[in-house]
Amino acid sequence: MDDRIKRFNQDFFKSVKGITWYDKEGIMEMDDNRRVVLEIDDVSTRNHYVGYWVMIYNKTNGLIVRKFFRFQFCLDFIHRDREEYYHVWFRDSMDWYISKPKSTQPMVDVIMDYINKWK
Repeated sequence: MDDRIKRFNQDFFKSVKGITWYDKEGIMEMDDNRRVVLEIDDVSTRNHYVGYWVMIYNKTNGLIVRKFFRFQFCLDFIHRDREEYYHVWFRDSMDWYISKPKSTQPMVDVIMDYINKWK
C-alpha cells in the first residue's frame, strides 16, 4: 500500500468523517445494507489521476450505481504559464500537476451531495 496516495486522498476528503482509505480506494458505510467506495483513477493515462469514481454497493446484491467526477469539471483551478492541466501527477510524490485547485471542497461537496441522494 502506498502511503503517498492514501495521504493525498485523506487530505482531499478531510472534511468527511468515516472514510477508511486504502491507497487509491476509500470505503464508507452508508447504512446497514449499503456502502460507498471512492476511488481516484487514472482513466486516460497511467499515474495521471483525473478524478474520482463513486460507487454505491448493496452489501447483498452488489453494485447499485457508479459515477465518475472529473477534477476539470468540479474544481476551479489556478493555472500558470498559460497551460491548463487538470490532473494529479504521481511520480516521487502525489501532487497537482502545474495547475492547482483553489480548494478541493467544491468537489467534495458535489460528491457528497450525489451520495446523499442515494440515502
